[in-house]
Amino acid sequence: LKVLTKIREDEVHTSHFQWVSPKELSYKGDIISFQNIKRTVEGLQSRYVEHMEDKLMFGLVMPSGSELDVDISALVEDVSCQALGYSFLDDARKKLGQYKTQLGDLLLRDPQCLDFFVHQVDSEVVYKAEACVNWLRLYEESLLLLATGLTLSAGPSARASEIARYLLRENVGAARRVGLVGRNLSLNRS
Repeated sequence: LKVLTKIREDEVHTSHFQWVSPKELSYKGDIISFQNIKRTVEGLQSRYVEHMEDKLMFGLVMPSGSELDVDISALVEDVSCQALGYSFLDDARKKLGQYKTQLGDLLLRDPQCLDFFVHQVDSEVVYKAEACVNWLRLYEESLLLLATGLTLSAGPSARASEIARYLLRENVGAARRVGLVGRNLSLNRS
């Protein structure tokens, strides 16, 4: 056992990353610039916004004053709460829940959007299932853009099993993994 312990202690673990300047790393000889990472993340953010505006909002402009400008440092979370469905976004102390229906309200107030999602049969409103499913597929594409941006900006593992674990809400058998730690947004690994 002592021999095995000595062998383990003598192992050398060299990093694949080496600092070459305060703003650049070398990964196996290839230079990685933080400026290029920043540009990539900003490009993904632009693609996400464009996708949201063009595909999900049908080119509609959000009404003035409806932007959600959140001061993350002012958010609070009850880390001890394990109630099914709980998320720091729902914590009553910050009242973020008031924004939940904002996009849906905007879309269903616009006559063209309303016509895309529903039709009226006599006095009954009937949802167009295929149109709604197609819109949800577009919504899924927006989540993929967010997942890519999350991976590049926050640096977690890119394995799908770990990205999928970033649950926003408490679930049966799976605790939420997105929350607040020290007044900062936190992606908690399992």
